[in-house]
Amino acid sequence: MKAKIRNAAKFLVLALIGIAMVFSVAACEVDVPDTPDGPDLPDETGYSLVEDGISSYQIVIPENAPADISYAAKELNEFLGAATGAYLPVVTDAQASGEALISLGETSVAERLGISVSEEEDLGASGYKIETSGQTVCILSAPGGSGEGCIYGVYDFLADAVGFKVYAADEIAYEQKATVPLYDYNETADPSFDMRSIGYSILMTDQNYLRRMRLMDHYSDARWAGFGHSQVSIFLPTGTYGDHTDWYSTTKTQLCWSAGDAMETQFAENAIALLESSPEVEYLMFGQEDNQVYCNCTKCQTNLEKYGSYSGLQLVFLNHVVEKVEAWRTEHAPEREIKYVFFAYQGTIAAPVRTENGQVVPYHDDITPNEHLYAYFTPINADYSQPLENTANENDYTALQNWSKIMPGRILVYSYDINFYNYFVNFNNFNAFKAHLQTYYDYGVDYFYSQGPLWSVVPNFSEMRIFVESQLMWDISRSYDALVDEFLQAYYKDAADAMRDLYDTICMRYATYTVTTGASIGGIYSAIGTSAIWTEPVVSRMADCIERAMAAIEPLRTTDSALYTTLSNRIQRENLDVLYLQLTHYESYFSATEQAQMVEDFYYYANLFGMNANRENGSLEGLFD
Repeated sequence: MKAKIRNAAKFLVLALIGIAMVFSVAACEVDVPDTPDGPDLPDETGYSLVEDGISSYQIVIPENAPADISYAAKELNEFLGAATGAYLPVVTDAQASGEALISLGETSVAERLGISVSEEEDLGASGYKIETSGQTVCILSAPGGSGEGCIYGVYDFLADAVGFKVYAADEIAYEQKATVPLYDYNETADPSFDMRSIGYSILMTDQNYLRRMRLMDHYSDARWAGFGHSQVSIFLPTGTYGDHTDWYSTTKTQLCWSAGDAMETQFAENAIALLESSPEVEYLMFGQEDNQVYCNCTKCQTNLEKYGSYSGLQLVFLNHVVEKVEAWRTEHAPEREIKYVFFAYQGTIAAPVRTENGQVVPYHDDITPNEHLYAYFTPINADYSQPLENTANENDYTALQNWSKIMPGRILVYSYDINFYNYFVNFNNFNAFKAHLQTYYDYGVDYFYSQGPLWSVVPNFSEMRIFVESQLMWDISRSYDALVDEFLQAYYKDAADAMRDLYDTICMRYATYTVTTGASIGGIYSAIGTSAIWTEPVVSRMADCIERAMAAIEPLRTTDSALYTTLSNRIQRENLDVLYLQLTHYESYFSATEQAQMVEDFYYYANLFGMNANRENGSLEGLFD
């Protein structure tokens, strides 16, 4: 049974939505729609990549190709073959023959044709170049890199060839074609954010899904070491240096950033040892621990007066450490370039600056950041329902501006995409995500991470969020609202209109509540699951959307049972939010039998989808007792 709250007041919901539309700037983000007819295609060469299901083409990769190049070849062969029936042999330079070639990476084929990436073509880590010469097409990424950009070049090549598009791990679109023309390429692709990451458990446990969304994972990416809160836990673990209690705060949960040269030297030596054992590392993170219990010793108190803040103390400490590590790198590994990353977070979110002659400058000369230091700007207390420029985010926006003034071009961003207090209510950031991303783009940020639910699967349109956000990170000019529509149509098919109504209802309710109460409910710890927000008429309308979605796919039960099951499960996953609100706030509207069935449905689907928590560090046990 898919129970619905009994009511006779659906007009109230419509009235509330009307209020939101009148008084709210935007409930769900609406911007300039994308062009509906897909990407502009290059001119055709006159050659065929595939003709009548047959192809003479080979995929060419270098000898000893990097893993990313091999992966790009696998993806190209898999999806071109699935779409056309023509599976292409993957060969190395020495095995390649003829001119019908798709060359990936720095091959002798590309070299022979004079196709390369120049110094002026700054592709970063994930950009690519694609160029056609006769029957041959070459896809290259930055020279000497991992070849990551070739993966994304292959995806765009497939998009042109067969309409390839990844919406979710289990929703990959492509056209069935017997004949595919070869296009005349001569272009480069430079994504809006060079490195993009979204922290969802459904991505972390599926590397294919992660890569196909053009994302990376800090935890598994070999370019990263020490990611997270690592200053104590990785570089100077407590208990290892028992004679040096003065190296830590009294609680042993943060370092004493004023401890002096002996501690800084040991820290640097441990960092060097990590770099020596991990030659792939490009980002070495010195992340403060996840608390605000900073050292309050006499030295720190004195230095606080000198440097103005704990962010100043941390920078002075890190300057000393990086200077020592860089001295080693210059002598022993001059070919390596290391970015040393620290958190600007919680008590260190504000940049240590002052105003001098109308200019923002470091609070003290000792604070001037080493040129190899990068700030991981982490506005944990932001209101994610409002743009950064909004007065609700004044402190964080000022902090971003000030960090950018003392470290221009060296800001990474750690954002949030989940409410940690409630995994069964949608996080209220739909209307502002792109605005946040646009602000960071305007400030020269090219590394963006959005943390979602890392340790549990959740409903809350997770796949839609991943799709829309990853698309915007790749191309900030895209329309959030058009991407939502594109996803819903592809993912829910016949039920798309009803699921769009559910999405709109959630967005409008947040807008109405914010306007009528003035409350800020866009924080990652905001109380977003209350009955004041999710009133009985609103929850009833949400339940009605689910019922209409299920009704829309009912004919598939007999015509395509496999698709029916897939779509039904996708709808029921979003219904978990509705069941949660019904059972939490409105159980009295249901009979004991109905309540028991709703609880059974909730746990059945939660278990089916691998959901194990209702909040950070929570569980589902006894949730409705």
